Amino acid sequence: MNTSYQNGNYNCGYVALKADNEQYAYITVTKFDKVKDPRVSMWVAPNGGYSELTVPWTWTSTAPRKKLGYRSWHGAGSRHQLCAEQFYSGSVVIGRKWTP
Repeated sequence: MNTSYQNGNYNCGYVALKADNEQYAYITVTKFDKVKDPRVSMWVAPNGGYSELTVPWTWTSTAPRKKLGYRSWHGAGSRHQLCAEQFYSGSVVIGRKWTP
């Protein structure tokens, strides 16, 4: 992740269409190559925004699939994007997959 997105600057993108009415998004981090000790927080936001529609989760390494609950109801057909923010020193390259 580009370190210009640290502490209050968000990196949002990776837009996806919600296919069902399940009130959880899923993120799986498949790669976490780091320098020093970065932490990366991820959450789901509305397409074109950065507000937290889900409770954020912070990764420090690869992790099993994480289920993030939506804070309000979002149905099939809505568009969402994945957002991330890096904390602490260092840099990280992340590989992941997600579904809204």
